[in-house]
Amino acid sequence: MEDEIIKTSATIAGAVAKPIIQKVVEKMTTRAAKIDQNISDTFQITGREMTVLCPESIQKYSISIISKKSSFFHNKARFELGKVRRANIRSLVGLESINAINTIDNGFEIDLKKLKSGERYNLDIEYSIEDPNFLDSLVNREVVNETPNDDSTEYWMVAQLKHLESLKSEYGRIDLRDVDFNVNVGVHQDVNTKIPDGFKDQVETLSQLTKKKGRAEKFKLFQKLMTIQNKPLAGKEFEVLGNIAELFSPVSFRKFVDVSKDFHYYNCEKGTNVYDYSFVSWPKFMKITSRTDLGLDKPAAKGTLIYKKSDFKSAIDHLFKK
Repeated sequence: MEDEIIKTSATIAGAVAKPIIQKVVEKMTTRAAKIDQNISDTFQITGREMTVLCPESIQKYSISIISKKSSFFHNKARFELGKVRRANIRSLVGLESINAINTIDNGFEIDLKKLKSGERYNLDIEYSIEDPNFLDSLVNREVVNETPNDDSTEYWMVAQLKHLESLKSEYGRIDLRDVDFNVNVGVHQDVNTKIPDGFKDQVETLSQLTKKKGRAEKFKLFQKLMTIQNKPLAGKEFEVLGNIAELFSPVSFRKFVDVSKDFHYYNCEKGTNVYDYSFVSWPKFMKITSRTDLGLDKPAAKGTLIYKKSDFKSAIDHLFKK
């Protein structure tokens, strides 16, 4: 019954997503068709490639072209197809960029006088994809399961394109580059099990002293603080907390994560904090971002993310044994 509900929900979600995908892809291919039409008078087209740069939500249309001889009265090729994000032309001989493109209010133009007749060039044109729901509608992302053991936790990741027929185009196949895949890796339990209860009590006492209290309650907290001054790490609470917080920086936490197969590691960032203290900042989880490429030749990607929790807990242990 549960599988049927999940399957029905996926079918409904796919039906909702399809019009969004078709609308954006239609706009992309229509724009590409108009570029081809405009350029055919001055260039011979020998190849095409359509790419979606996922993090920036950008359509990139790349065309391999051969320059035709330009006349005195026709020395510019103009493309007024909407605001262009970036346009670049480079010679395939030496792969040097040519300063032959000027942006205009509604597109760009190519100065044909700066190009050589009969030479091969590659033209890259980028436009912003305006629909913010396009990528989420196009790609299904799923963490299949998580397998914990004493040393590590393994997450299986699957990203798959939906509605492949919408990506087929006579103006070149549409490939996706750097599709983001996020996994929330729980870490707060590992921190809690490795921080001594006595140290937690010290931090709690200091935290309460920073808050507005009555005179009697304040006095009790000072008395408690005096009794814990002889405990290990007394007076070094902020130094230790700072060292713990450093473990969650992108540079440090990277050491405790491995990403393999079709995905590659990109970045990590802290989730919500465990405590509502102004000077305690370890998170409930770390959001790990991995990336992969998808397309008609590779409609699905599978990979694993391994959180090396044993190494992470050892790093916390080390901070309290200094």
